[in-house]
Amino acid sequence: MVSKKCERLAPRTANVIVSDARGIQERYKKLYNVDTIFVPYGANIVRDEGRDALDKWGLQPDQYILMWGALFRKMPIDLLINAFNRV
Repeated sequence: MVSKKCERLAPRTANVIVSDARGIQERYKKLYNVDTIFVPYGANIVRDEGRDALDKWGLQPDQYILMWGALFRKMPIDLLINAFNRV
């Protein structure tokens, strides 16, 4: 129920909508006539862009975890936070 409300609200309020599946991307186009950016799970890193962005913000490499997901009850974010604290 909440996810349906968010889905309907997103095209009117979001600057960018990111889809993690082609089916979701097609759904937003069909139902809301909205283009989304497709970002699949996983990554194939084929090049190193250097440290310019890290240096610009005074950040250190290999000190961060990127969490990509949705905030649902089935997504135990607390497990990710606890794991990060142990690293």
